[in-house]
Amino acid sequence: MTRTGTALRRLAHVALQHSEGIGLDEWVGQRREQGQSWRRIAIDLEKSTGVDVTHEAMRRWYVPEGGAPAADCPEPVAKSA
Repeated sequence: MTRTGTALRRLAHVALQHSEGIGLDEWVGQRREQGQSWRRIAIDLEKSTGVDVTHEAMRRWYVPEGGAPAADCPEPVAKSA
């Protein structure tokens, strides 16, 4: 998985560890497995940490160039009616 090491990403990781006691990768992975969108995850990250990250930045951190999601960060599952 391509993960950029931007200052914003490191800040989000440290802030999340402090507020939730969990690393950014695990936190994001759990939410993607639950079917949450990148936009929802970015909103929740800001609520949990105060760090404002766009959904596009989140996606770039976890989806490699070309758009195919990394195997360990699954696409959201379709919700059944």
